[in-house]
Amino acid sequence: MVSVVDHISDNHRRAARMLGYALHSESEDIWLKAKHVWRARLTDLERTALAYSVLSSLDADQQNFVVETMSRSSGMPLPPLSDATRDACDWAAFADSEQLRVTAMACFNGMSRADQAAFVDHITRRAA
Repeated sequence: MVSVVDHISDNHRRAARMLGYALHSESEDIWLKAKHVWRARLTDLERTALAYSVLSSLDADQQNFVVETMSRSSGMPLPPLSDATRDACDWAAFADSEQLRVTAMACFNGMSRADQAAFVDHITRRAA
């Protein structure tokens, strides 16, 4: 007799195994790394369906918290509301590596030549 488990793809097995590791772990780091496995192993539609299903299982307050947190962690940084340095650091803490890279390049390209030179000098001294 053939079971459904025999027809589960390798990508789905690996995605499910990552979920098991994350659920078993008490490490926030494992949950943060899980997104990379799911991005590599699941299609956009599968990840969307999974996210919708999980969000639907939450109370309205929890849903709002997740959505508000995610909206702060994606996209371009918002204009500073108070202290520009603190706001930029807060945004950078939630941004992924691609967002950081493209935003840094756009910011650098938007600077005056003098500010670009000062920035290059700053990061060169910091690297040394």
